[in-house]
Formats: sequence, C-alpha cells, structure tokens
Amino acid sequence: MPVILLVDDEEWILESLRLKLNRSGPPIEEVLACTGAEQVLAPLATRRVDIAISAIPMSGLDGLSLCCVPPQRYPHIQKIIISGHSEFDYAVKAIQEGVVSYLLKPVDSISLYDAVKSCLERMGSQRPGVPGLASMREAVYEYSDNPVQHLGAPDELARLLR
Repeated sequence: MPVILLVDDEEWILESLRLKLNRSGPPIEEVLACTGAEQVLAPLATRRVDIAISAIPMSGLDGLSLCCVPPQRYPHIQKIIISGHSEFDYAVKAIQEGVVSYLLKPVDSISLYDAVKSCLERMGSQRPGVPGLASMREAVYEYSDNPVQHLGAPDELARLLR
C-alpha cells in the first residue's frame, strides 16, 4: 500500500486533502503531512514515501524546488503539484521536473483521484498489484454530490468548494 506525503503551508488544505484521500482513495498505508517544504526531509529519511503532493508557492522553499531535491536520492517518488496559480511557467517547470500531475486549487476529489491513479499506474511496474482503484472511483462519485457535508470542512473550505 502506498505512503503519501502532503506538503502545504495551510493546515486546512492538508486536512482537506487527507480526508479526500482517506475517504475516496485506494488502501493507503499512511498519509503524512508537512506544513512547509523545509520539513520534508525528516519523513523522507524515516519512511518510504511513494507519492508526494506539494503546493506551490509556499513560504521558504517552494513546491517546485521540492521536486528538484528528492529525485537524486528518491527517484521512485511520484510527484503531484497543487497550486492556486495557473501560470504556464509553473506548469512547464513541473513537467521538466517529472511531475505526474499539476492540479489547481481548490482540488476536487475526482481530479485528486485521477492524479493518484496516474501515480499508482506508474508505480505498477515497481509495485504490482496495488488494489482499490475501482473503489476509489466509486467513493469519489458518492462524495462529490456534497463534498462539504462529507468532509466536515471549515467555513473557508466550504466557501471555496461552492
């Protein structure tokens, strides 16, 4: 089962992503969270992280810089970038750094599902037989009718999801 690392400097976004992954995702061994890119190396040193989902920009080191750091030491990690900016330069740089998906905030459950699915498919040759993609899709559609109710989201997240 995959281990997913979430990186964003806004805790409510981390919690929203964690809930979406836990409720609509394939079986996940663990979801780790860091509130800044400078905290990322500690969990990477102690856990085998399969997928990193990181925001850009953040205070300090940004998410694109984060994508540049691990590949030499952690080439197996699949990367997803989330951003509030649809700037072309960010997307180009992300692609150059091997990012699997570039998602715009607010991230909806279906986009997150598709991005994680792409990562799991890429991992398939390294770790065959990752179960649960069909159940993830079913759960996404079940919760997508009213994600605010199912996530128990704070008022700010509820406003963004409308």
